[in-house]
Amino acid sequence: MEFRMIFATVAAACVVSMASAGETGVARLKAVSPTQVKLSDSFWAPRLEVNRTVTLPHNIKMCEETGRISNFDKAAGKMEGKYEGAYFNDSDVYKVLEGAAHILAAHPDKDMEARIAAIIARIAAAQQPDGYLNAYYTVMEPDKRWTDLPKMHELYCAGHMTEAAVAWADATGRTDFLDVARKFIHHIEGIFGFDKRHGVPGHEEIELGLVKLYRKTGEDRYLKLAEYFLAARGTKPAPKSEYLQDHIPIKQQKEIVGHAVRAMYLYSGVTDVAAIIGDKEYLQTLDTIWHDVVTRKLYVTGGVGARHEGEAFGGAYELPNDSAYAETCAGIGLAFWAHRMLILHGESRFADVLERELYNAFPSSVSLKGDTYFYVNPLSSKGEHHRKPWYGCACCPTNIVRVMPQVPGYAYARSDDGIWVNLYMAGEATIPLKSGEVKLAVDTKYPWDGRVKINVAPKTPAEFAVNLRVPEWCEKATVSVNGTAIANPTMDKGYAVIRQQWNTGDAIEMDMPMPVRRIQAHPNVAANRGRIALQRGPMVFCLEAVDNGGKVFDLVLPRDSELKTEFEPDMLGGILTVKARGLKYPARDWKDKLYLPTPAQAEPVELTAVPYCVWDNRAPGEMTVWIPEVTGLSN
Repeated sequence: MEFRMIFATVAAACVVSMASAGETGVARLKAVSPTQVKLSDSFWAPRLEVNRTVTLPHNIKMCEETGRISNFDKAAGKMEGKYEGAYFNDSDVYKVLEGAAHILAAHPDKDMEARIAAIIARIAAAQQPDGYLNAYYTVMEPDKRWTDLPKMHELYCAGHMTEAAVAWADATGRTDFLDVARKFIHHIEGIFGFDKRHGVPGHEEIELGLVKLYRKTGEDRYLKLAEYFLAARGTKPAPKSEYLQDHIPIKQQKEIVGHAVRAMYLYSGVTDVAAIIGDKEYLQTLDTIWHDVVTRKLYVTGGVGARHEGEAFGGAYELPNDSAYAETCAGIGLAFWAHRMLILHGESRFADVLERELYNAFPSSVSLKGDTYFYVNPLSSKGEHHRKPWYGCACCPTNIVRVMPQVPGYAYARSDDGIWVNLYMAGEATIPLKSGEVKLAVDTKYPWDGRVKINVAPKTPAEFAVNLRVPEWCEKATVSVNGTAIANPTMDKGYAVIRQQWNTGDAIEMDMPMPVRRIQAHPNVAANRGRIALQRGPMVFCLEAVDNGGKVFDLVLPRDSELKTEFEPDMLGGILTVKARGLKYPARDWKDKLYLPTPAQAEPVELTAVPYCVWDNRAPGEMTVWIPEVTGLSN
């Protein structure tokens, strides 16, 4: 009885909040569609093309070869045989289809569209008359649907289907997949809700799909169902689960805990809902949890999730290097959440974290060739950690293919009378404002150079603001408009604000010096005491054995060494390297010894560091991000 009363109160509060806030929401900014941005830079443009031409076909091929797609044929009764693979394999197919949709939106391809449409038809054929669609349960355990929400991922799969269906409709104008997804969601809506059966997804994701479906259709029922799945979390007396973020109600949560991917998806969903309904308690929770993540549990590369056990967050400052888990999907989830928090608040600190993830951990998760992937992203390796073509649990490769084509949209945001430049990428963008469309042409060599030129071309002359993010790594940015320096630009939450009457031909120039910086970790991060990381602009660097005589753990970077940079156009697609005078110490025999005499004389060597995002693309070998500054830490 007590549980029912508590939950009834929570439900009533959610309904009131939705009714009072309406559809306008409280988000300061609006997102910009990736289709409105065309990149031509040397960093992202090649990666987007590899994702389109290599990663997408490779993912489709692997889904075919591993039975992920034919599972739907078995569920439809068109093929004999047992279900193949993990019970959540449907989700991998949906993520690949979402990736294909985003790619098709930017690069129409009739052959690829037909190929994807054929897969969607096979999925639709597996849908049951009541709307239910899950290949595993239909084939293997049709009488046990919805009996194990914490473990079996039915709602997780439904969420990925919904995201893919919305993306497909946006890209092609076709509603075939959307109709399937809506029918499934209506089935779920008939079972779970404030006045229906209690149910909490073991793996968050459906919340994101429901909000996208709400935005696509304008139907409040989908937003209400998303609110329900958030409000229900942590309200059941037992069992409690920190691993699933189901230990206490969301509004009472103060610390990030549990499975890292699930947590990132959860708070992304909370941000989506809070931005629409304006719930102050959700907003407070988001700020509190965000602070916990970025000040106590974030890797310098943008990775999150320290522990292999439970694929989980650890305690405060628990950030090991060689045993770091930092799952690719968790980093992607952090990017989702950071972007949503940026749109919600319009503050550069969220773009700083987004940029850290996008230029380090995320591109590292896929090879430059585009057909091998990291699941785990350590910051130190003895030479045995490598990308693989596929995984039994293939959540990471399939996540990469859907996120990569969305990256251009992260570069900008907008309001009715303002443009926010969040990330600096060469190319063109068309930003819709209340006064009309504004075209931007960006010329820069970022992330290798901090100089940026932006040509502004409004459809008609108009007054509006161009807000330029000043990254946290930049100590002093200079800005000029049409050649005239702006000595002290107005700053608003980390953005330099330039408000004026804009005409075609106006140009902004911004210069962000990029010295190499020595980064120190918080003293409570035990793994990094006496060590530093190298960062230049948004890029974190690492030592790889292939550049440093075959080993890196016998190297020391003295505190007085000058750090120099050199651009290598023929190396790893064109990268900037950091070079410095280092010391190499001979191996010492510690067997059966507690103490040794003063170390042997070190050999002077030149150290070469490369961006972390390109490591393990050449000869295998040792790697480290955190470099000793003192001799006792070398092996």
